[in-house]
Amino acid sequence: DLYLDSSEFSELESENIQYKRVNSPTERVGGFVDLKFKKEKHKVPMYSLDNVFSVEEFREFDQKIRSEFGGNFSYVCEAKIDGLAISLTYDNKLIKAVTRGDGITGENVTHNILTMKGIPQSINQELEVRGEIYISKSEFLRINETETKTFANPRNLAAGTIRQKDEELTTQR
Repeated sequence: DLYLDSSEFSELESENIQYKRVNSPTERVGGFVDLKFKKEKHKVPMYSLDNVFSVEEFREFDQKIRSEFGGNFSYVCEAKIDGLAISLTYDNKLIKAVTRGDGITGENVTHNILTMKGIPQSINQELEVRGEIYISKSEFLRINETETKTFANPRNLAAGTIRQKDEELTTQR
């Protein structure tokens, strides 16, 4: 992989202005795109959610959680979105986006998250947001029709997209 630090990249861009992109990392909040996926340890582990398919399985899950964590809490249930878990860290601006990875350590994909239109570049507070990156079935079908490589399912496409080293491809998808 070719790796340039931010000053080398800026210099290269200024010498070759005809190739400068509108979504260049020098034009975006968050700074320079690091072309290597650095490992990042989560401040608080990102646990995986369990699936349950019966009332009995839910009771077993509830007992497991109560014995492990104790305390008074409630549940929120929703249909499963099969995507890629992500943690976004803000300190007035988006400073870090890390995949779930193994729950303890994930990959820093900030440069690709910064290309996503729906992700706020700034929030006027210190905050960690956890969510799911997914691609709808209709987008999955559209992308599979237009690209030479086809993907097995929307989750694989979402995970592959967020882990692109070429942020322009992430932007297009």
